[in-house]
Amino acid sequence: MKTLWAVSALLETGIVSGSASAAVVIDELNGTSLNPMWTLHDSPSNHSSGGVTHPDGYLVFSNLYTNAYGHIDTSVNTTNGVRVDAITRADGGPITNWGIGTTIYFDANNWVSMRQTQAGGQNGYTAYIMSNGNYSGLVTNDHAVPLGWWLSLGVELTATQIKFYGSPLVGIGDHFGETNIDANTIPFPELTMTRPANFTGNATVIIGKGYTNVGAGYSNTFFDNNSETLGDAAVAGIDYVRIITDTVPEPTGFGLIAVSLSGLFHRRR
Repeated sequence: MKTLWAVSALLETGIVSGSASAAVVIDELNGTSLNPMWTLHDSPSNHSSGGVTHPDGYLVFSNLYTNAYGHIDTSVNTTNGVRVDAITRADGGPITNWGIGTTIYFDANNWVSMRQTQAGGQNGYTAYIMSNGNYSGLVTNDHAVPLGWWLSLGVELTATQIKFYGSPLVGIGDHFGETNIDANTIPFPELTMTRPANFTGNATVIIGKGYTNVGAGYSNTFFDNNSETLGDAAVAGIDYVRIITDTVPEPTGFGLIAVSLSGLFHRRR
């Protein structure tokens, strides 16, 4: 079933408030191959889909180890603010740093993520930030273990803050095929933090699993690092990505939907 809804509902988000030029790019990841806007990063031998999407309408990493990287990325400009939301799922655990999620990445020493986590009591979502090489994580851990559920995770950079969003974990429900992100996610104000001054300009949106921390020995850029302990192989997937910004990648077909705030858009199912 297709659902039609107004983009004006996005005015509630910080980056598009009062900005008539803000735009939206949506990739439903339901084609037979990845849209060319994405670059696929996968740890050798850790996924078997070759980047081809699942017949049910999502990108599948069907043999991805717990602490291995597997993700897609694309470029974005963050100067005037950006919000990135994605619906993802990971079946394997325990996971912390390599948890599946949404990241805005400037370089190996400057990035911010919202991830599904399950290890050491960190059951729920964790907001991770690396700023000038200083790494920290803030845990929302009084919720159900999210493994095996399709859940939305979002990161927003406003002019002064970093905000985090996710599917409600109290009374957890599956959000596979969700058509209205804003009506089915909640903010996590306890995770809100100040936007570092160096978090500006061009960045990379990374959706999926992986981790970079030069100081901890994980020196490959763009999260292309595996842990020394890979863990068990399990399914991971990405069902949907939405990017709201003043500067977005040029749509190239393959199921992408791009609109301005004056338009409407719809999604499958």
